[in-house]
Amino acid sequence: MWFKIVYMTSEKLSELISSESSLTKTDVIAVLHFLGKKMQLYLEQVKVIDLDYIGKFKMGFQCKGAEDPSQLKSPQSIKKFQINYQPTAKIKNRLKKGIPVLKET
Repeated sequence: MWFKIVYMTSEKLSELISSESSLTKTDVIAVLHFLGKKMQLYLEQVKVIDLDYIGKFKMGFQCKGAEDPSQLKSPQSIKKFQINYQPTAKIKNRLKKGIPVLKET
């Protein structure tokens, strides 16, 4: 069974946030833009970013295996980088209750 994936873009998200707050769409876009820049900066520094109402973001990676740790040479040993996201307990609980899914037509 296939399900349609709907993307929430920065443009659409900024419109929705603007309609529910005193911020303009341009204000929200600016905040999202600079949030992205700061997240990149701090993830590159291997810092955990804890956004109170959203969750935590942190850098992760997969390495090649080695018998002896001294054989691991970063960054040559790293095969893949990833960003790990841990939602807040509130978001996690809502997701566990179930998400309505619509079948693609």
